[in-house]
Amino acid sequence: MIRLIWTEYTNMSRSESSPNGWDPKDARLATPKELAGSHYEEMTRSKEAAMAFLSTADLRICLGAIMVCEQNWQAAREPSVLEACRSLAVSNADDSIRLVALRVLGEALSSSRDRNASKFVAQIVLDSQNSTELRTGAYWVLREIQYGIGDVDFDTHMLGTIHTVKECLKLLPGKFSEETVKSNLLPKGSFPDDFWDSANRIDWEFVHRVYAQ
Repeated sequence: MIRLIWTEYTNMSRSESSPNGWDPKDARLATPKELAGSHYEEMTRSKEAAMAFLSTADLRICLGAIMVCEQNWQAAREPSVLEACRSLAVSNADDSIRLVALRVLGEALSSSRDRNASKFVAQIVLDSQNSTELRTGAYWVLREIQYGIGDVDFDTHMLGTIHTVKECLKLLPGKFSEETVKSNLLPKGSFPDDFWDSANRIDWEFVHRVYAQ
């Protein structure tokens, strides 16, 4: 079930166009081609061409360039790509753009425990002016930078998985039943009753500890 949901979401994000009826403003639903617009073909001709758009003032085109660098050129760890991710993450863009930039940053630096990146992401989590959705998303990015997708223990790994699944369900409305997914992922009696909802909670002690390092 989880693999099916993730495959559906991944196929959507890498397709040539997003499904009809979905919010075109949500960058999490947009493909690199849709974000990059008329510049997409140029970006896919060479890594250098894609990276040239990382400094554009158009934030959606910039995100398109980041995603092309990540998906087409496997260049997500390049310093200029990481810097573009950081710039978008603290920009005045809508949360969907900031969350995608954070996702790329987290995956690129997974398990690295990069001190500067960790402090940067922790600051986003701690900033009360950011939305709850952005802070929660940044929290799980911070955990990925620190521990990778496996996290520090199985329970926390499961919480991170639930968070990812719940985000995918929001972006795939009507595709899957949340109750069915929940029962498949958390068989009755295997975890506390509130475990599903705990994926939206932030371990503030962890965040402050990383930020203080």
